[in-house]
Amino acid sequence: MRVYFKRWIIVGTCLVGLAVIAIALPCIIPAPEKQAESRAKAAILAEDTNAVHNAIAAYSEDHGHQPKCLDELVTRGYLKSIPRDFLPKAQSLGLAQHCE
Repeated sequence: MRVYFKRWIIVGTCLVGLAVIAIALPCIIPAPEKQAESRAKAAILAEDTNAVHNAIAAYSEDHGHQPKCLDELVTRGYLKSIPRDFLPKAQSLGLAQHCE
């Protein structure tokens, strides 16, 4: 009787362990859809960063100095519009969105 009891304790412990793993696994491994969405956002941000960088370089070449804000790039035709996701990065680079 004791042998069977010990086996059932081991089996029960294994089942509980498997249940914990099954519940935690989706939290640990991201879903493929979220990975694809994350990669798409990263690609768009890279394109936006490249476009702003090229616009700043062209502005600097034409005017001899960097723009004071991102609005100058739009009003002078270097950018069609300010990329929405680029704004936090622009602020960290010292560029304001609007000129004062």
